[in-house]
Amino acid sequence: MVGFGVLERLLTPTRQRMRAAPSVGFSMPLMLEVPVTPACGPLLVSDTRGGLLAVRPSADGVARVGVAPIPLGQEGPLLDRLLSVLPSVPTHAEAVARVNAQGIPVRSILIAEDDCTAMFEKLNITVTLDDARKNMTAQGYVTMVEDVQILLAPLRAGWGLVSVVPSLAGEYFRTGDYLGVLVKTKGMVAVVPVDR
Repeated sequence: MVGFGVLERLLTPTRQRMRAAPSVGFSMPLMLEVPVTPACGPLLVSDTRGGLLAVRPSADGVARVGVAPIPLGQEGPLLDRLLSVLPSVPTHAEAVARVNAQGIPVRSILIAEDDCTAMFEKLNITVTLDDARKNMTAQGYVTMVEDVQILLAPLRAGWGLVSVVPSLAGEYFRTGDYLGVLVKTKGMVAVVPVDR
């Protein structure tokens, strides 16, 4: 069964096809140019080594996104890098309030596997860790709570992430085992340490 990556639930997924190389095999793009508007504000884009860079939209209205070898299911280090550069608030409730204050509904709440039992109790979710993992593989999320999808994420213990609808959060580019991301940071995603 093909599973879902957490990033493809947070961001708008775009599949890129490999192109046949002129001599033999396939060619992979190292960089993509993505049209963006200056209003989307500061951006985080992936580089060709699996890191993230803070950039602004260029004068010609594009953002350059690096493509790195990150297989599906091995996106945890990239999520950790994302957590380290986003603004943080102390609780999930504050993160949800911060996003809602901008008039944008919350779409996803990511919970670290180590913290899921305590968070599931707070949210009145009656799902075991094993069932949560199965749901993530089968349907891409653990459960829905009032139109918000609850995701189990390979995050550092003690951290979570609150995100808006994918079309406002950014874009996810996948070609086989290669990945590129563009994250719109202008108040669209908040990082929260999970209170224990």
